[in-house]
Amino acid sequence: MEEHSDPSPDVRGPWASRATAGVAIALALALNSASTPALAREPSADEVVLLGSVTITGTRLGTSAPGIAVVGAPEFERFDHQRLTDALATVPGLVPTAGSRGSPRNEARVFLRGFDGLQTPFLVDGVPFYVSWDGEPADLDRFTLFDLAAVEVAKGYVPVAYGPGTLGGAINLVTRRPVEPFEADFQAALSASDAGDEGWRAAFNLGARRGAWYAQLGASYVDRDEWRLPDDFRPAGAPVLVPLTGNLQPAGARLRSASSDRRLSLKLGVETQGGGEYALAAYEQRAEKGVPPYAGPPDTNQRFNYFDWPTWSKRGVYLLGQTPLADGMSLRTRLYWDAFENELFSYDGPGYSTQATPRAFRSRYDDYALGGSVVLEARLGPGTATAAAHLRDDYHDDIQSLPGRNPPRLRFEDRTWSVGAEYRLPFAGAFEAAVAASRDARDARRAQDSNRAGAELTLDDAATTNLQAQLALDLDALGELRASVARRGRFPSQFERYSYRLGSAIPNPELALERATTIEVGHAWRTARWRSDAAAFTSRLEDLIQPVMVSPGVTQNRNVGAARYTGFEWSLAATVVERLQAGFSYTYLERESRSTPRRILFGVPRHAAFAWAEWRPLESLEVVPSVTLNTRRRTSDVAAAGGEPVGGFATCDLRVAWRALHGWRIEVVGRNLADRLYALDLGYPREGRSYALVVRGDLR
Repeated sequence: MEEHSDPSPDVRGPWASRATAGVAIALALALNSASTPALAREPSADEVVLLGSVTITGTRLGTSAPGIAVVGAPEFERFDHQRLTDALATVPGLVPTAGSRGSPRNEARVFLRGFDGLQTPFLVDGVPFYVSWDGEPADLDRFTLFDLAAVEVAKGYVPVAYGPGTLGGAINLVTRRPVEPFEADFQAALSASDAGDEGWRAAFNLGARRGAWYAQLGASYVDRDEWRLPDDFRPAGAPVLVPLTGNLQPAGARLRSASSDRRLSLKLGVETQGGGEYALAAYEQRAEKGVPPYAGPPDTNQRFNYFDWPTWSKRGVYLLGQTPLADGMSLRTRLYWDAFENELFSYDGPGYSTQATPRAFRSRYDDYALGGSVVLEARLGPGTATAAAHLRDDYHDDIQSLPGRNPPRLRFEDRTWSVGAEYRLPFAGAFEAAVAASRDARDARRAQDSNRAGAELTLDDAATTNLQAQLALDLDALGELRASVARRGRFPSQFERYSYRLGSAIPNPELALERATTIEVGHAWRTARWRSDAAAFTSRLEDLIQPVMVSPGVTQNRNVGAARYTGFEWSLAATVVERLQAGFSYTYLERESRSTPRRILFGVPRHAAFAWAEWRPLESLEVVPSVTLNTRRRTSDVAAAGGEPVGGFATCDLRVAWRALHGWRIEVVGRNLADRLYALDLGYPREGRSYALVVRGDLR
């Protein structure tokens, strides 16, 4: 995040932002006015269609389209998961990681079958929420789960409704909406370690339905004063004050680990007698977080960074519409505006007070995006046809404050669009075939050069065609088989094309897109007591973007990489006996670099597993133990250090819940109960043993 942005008063101030959002909403209302709202009967829970879902369709297996994994709010509560990375870690194929720049800046990411956040778009209710400059979400740990209904994960075959950039798949977060005339739930918790109190959290959701109308309000606050390292942590040496030669971290509390997260969301919706539904949603989330410094042994390959985040804020407004047309036809529309603001400061050393050396800077983001999509579904012959169109404009205003110079304010603009078609055809009684094709394009509209007083950089447009096919076979009591093949691409981000990385890189405006061909074979099986999903997959990646040394200490991104990812994943859940459920998820992933020179592929273990059980010894008592297992992983692409590996680990958690009264629960949660010392990135140890006392109330 070396290059950021600042609002330009003569281009876009706060009122201009609101006006832009207002124009988008007005346009959306006009597009959806073909169906006039009328009083609708109260829907039952079984009839609810999640408007924010992209792929939940109620297929023969009763959950989602073939190959789409869905994790819902009951799973969030079962393990007391609070953050998006916690929930995603339970899905086979998904592994939390720090990424190439994550740990030094305290930013969480995930890999999906080896693909990172640049190659796997994230959406909220079908609306993309990546940062315009970075091309991926900023710190997934800032996204809490309190107002979510479900998370959808598309892996092999990705429907065209997800939009462009789905090189490795797509992840969609579906927000809540009320079902009953009145709903209210809340939770409050205190967190602690062996040394004492560490923080607290509180969250509530209110929902109401009146005739055809409904409203949903959610708010949450999570505050951590600090968290503590495992007792086995030993400082690498005496504290030092000279950058690049040591670290400051003592045993006990992790330095600069404090954080606070606040989120507010609102959704207003209406349903029509013909099956239409329209919802206007808005959210705002703010965070304050420290950046724990490097805490590993002195290492010539490790850059000691001293970062601070004075500001972190994301907000957005979007409108969702589902309009029934003729028999068997429906139109889904999404229009949105979102913005991301933050500040990242880098200091000379561990005093966090001076900014005089070349390593220091003050960088700000104030990115925003406007976009929308239209998805038309219709019965066509014996099958179902889908046509989709997506459009997004990204804006990044850049301002830097560097020792000895102040570069001019710069602007970067991109327009990305996609059109696609898909056809699903059932045949021969038990088969269903799907084919899809889409055309994605990116128009680079403006890019200014900070080293040439704002002169225009080369503008290079790009386009790609994506092709996919899937075949599913219903085996009745034996489940469903599926096989798919897909060839997709993704465009490089503004950061990858234009960043000087504080003098350590040369921009490459003509950087081309990455491509991947993925083959998947899977099997899903469900009975009243068992649920299983397994898949084997392989992906061949071409034209991967990777830095190439062009002079001592200076690199340039180029399309010189190639790799193959091959793996297997399996999830199983079962009701073992009347009061005992259990389950696990497992991922095996082998990643082979085929680049010249060979590139270190970092961030993902070869084996990852998550296992759990839920035991109810009494009707009012739940006991939920769980175990997370990862083997060793490489944590950077520094070949001289062998990829800087960290060892594998196993952590044990436990949640005990007592239903004190109808709708009320008291819970005790323990995490990393064995106080295991482990890390996802070299020099950045994770939290030791911790506890939480939780009270939940449900007033439906």
